[in-house]
Amino acid sequence: MRSRAIVSLFAFVASLLAAGAAFAAPPETPWELLSRARISLEAGEYGEALRLANAARDARRAERELSLDILRESLRPAEVKRAGDDIPAVLAVLDRREDAPAASIIRSALDGPAAPSFGKSVSKVIAWLERTREYPEADVLSGAVYEAEGEYAQAMTYYERAWESRDILDVPDDRIPLVYRMADVSAMMDDQGAREKYLLLVLSEDPVFGTPGSESPTLLAMIRSAEEEGTLEKFFKLYRHSRYFTLKAYQDLAIFYYQKSRSRLDRALPVSAMASCVVVTRLSEAVRQYDFEYVYAGLSDLMSRAGKRREIAEWAAANRAWETLVTFGSILWDRGARSQAAWLWSELAAACPDKRWAAKARRELDRAGKAE
Repeated sequence: MRSRAIVSLFAFVASLLAAGAAFAAPPETPWELLSRARISLEAGEYGEALRLANAARDARRAERELSLDILRESLRPAEVKRAGDDIPAVLAVLDRREDAPAASIIRSALDGPAAPSFGKSVSKVIAWLERTREYPEADVLSGAVYEAEGEYAQAMTYYERAWESRDILDVPDDRIPLVYRMADVSAMMDDQGAREKYLLLVLSEDPVFGTPGSESPTLLAMIRSAEEEGTLEKFFKLYRHSRYFTLKAYQDLAIFYYQKSRSRLDRALPVSAMASCVVVTRLSEAVRQYDFEYVYAGLSDLMSRAGKRREIAEWAAANRAWETLVTFGSILWDRGARSQAAWLWSELAAACPDKRWAAKARRELDRAGKAE
C-alpha cells in the first residue's frame, strides 16, 4: 500500500514537471540576446554585455546548425530529390509530405533580405544558412565592449572579423559605422596609415570623390571654382552633396592631411571642399524643413537662419559644422587662395551662431592680416 502511494506521488510530481516544461518560456533568440547585450553595454556592464554577445553568437550558430540538419535530412528522400534544386518544386513536395519544419525554413529564408540572391535554388538557401552561422552584429558588440575598456587590439580583432562577414549583416548599411569604428580604433592605436585606409574605404562608396590624386571631374570642377573665384559664394551656391554618411570621413581626412601629415594640401583641399559642401547642404535642407520656401541666399543668411533653430544648432555642434568651414579657410589660405579664405572667415566671424567658432574665424582673420 505504501509503495503504491510512493509510485502515485512520483507520478504526480512527474506530471507537474511535464506541465511546467510545456509552459516554460522558449529560449531567447539571437536577436533578443544581442538586444540585451546592447542595453548592458550602454549601462557600462561590460562583463554582462560580453557574456550576452557570446551567447547570441552561440545561439545563432546553434539555430543555423539545427536548420541545416533538418533541411538536409528532409532533402534525402528520393521523392524530394526528383524535384531537383528548384525551390517551388521542392516546396510542393515538402508540403505534400507534410514536412512543415523543412518547408518553414525555406519560406523563412525567402521572406528575408537575402531572398533575391537565392534565385530559385535550394542549394543557395543551404549555402546562405551555412554562411550565416557567423553573427557579425555580435562581433561588433564584442568589439565595442573591448573598445570601451581600452583594449583596442582586441576590439580591432572583433571589428575585422565582423567586416569579413559584412555581406550578411542584417542591415547592410551597418557596414559604414563599422568602418568608422575601425578608423577610430586605429587612431587610438596611433596607426594613422590604417586610419586613412578605413576612412578612404568609406569614401570609396562616394562616386563624386574618386580617389586621392585621381579625383572625379565633378570634384575637380568644385576645386577650380573654390580657387579661381574671388569668394566662395559661387561654390556654395552651385554645389550640393547629400551623402551624409561621408561627412565624418571627409572631416577626419582633412584634419589628417592638413595637420598630421606634413600639410599635404593637395590631399587636404579635395576632402575639405567636400566636407564643407556636405555641411552647407545639410544645413540648407534642415532650414528648409522649417521654411518650405527657403532658397539659398548666401552663407551668412544660412548661418543666421540655422542659429535660430535649436535642433539645427545642436546638429552643427555635434557634427563639427563650423570647425569644418574654418578649416576649409585655413587650407585655402595655405594653398594661396587668400581672398577666398578671408571671405569665408569674414562670413563666419559675422554670422556663425556658435560664438567659439566665430571668435576662431576672427583670430584667423587677424593672423591673415598680419601675414599680408
